[in-house]
Amino acid sequence: MALSFAFSKTDDDKDYISQVLPIINSSVNNDEKLKALDSFLQKHSNHAPTYNNIAVLYQENGDYEKALTYYKKAIELDPQNLVFIKNLADYYFIVESDLENAMKLYIKAIEIDAEDVEVYLIIGNICTLIGNYNDARFFYDKALEIEPWNLTAMDNLDWLDEINK
Repeated sequence: MALSFAFSKTDDDKDYISQVLPIINSSVNNDEKLKALDSFLQKHSNHAPTYNNIAVLYQENGDYEKALTYYKKAIELDPQNLVFIKNLADYYFIVESDLENAMKLYIKAIEIDAEDVEVYLIIGNICTLIGNYNDARFFYDKALEIEPWNLTAMDNLDWLDEINK
């Protein structure tokens, strides 16, 4: 799963785009990116995307405790932001193997955007991991309702059919 950087629609975005985005998109190392984001955050302490983006970099660096803190702060500032929610859910799923908290956040993501195929696939994968194949089938079917051409959903359903023979 790829982590997503985020942006918002606030007055701070103009500054963010001109000051920070060029550094994030450059080939400098994560420490330099973190330095630029932290500097921006000092002046714009309620800019939720900056917290998320710092969390992404900390997670990439393996500093999971800091990543978690920053993900939570981003969601505290913007609780309906789908990117933030999915990033924290991915963190719980991938880093902590905390399926319960991951599922809660993925379900919240579906409540915000009922057309997010990626989330249906991930929930289906979690259901498969815990052996709840009927629920997995439901979520893969939901993904196909939205994207009938989705090969991942088709392959996962084929696999479920194979193990149920």
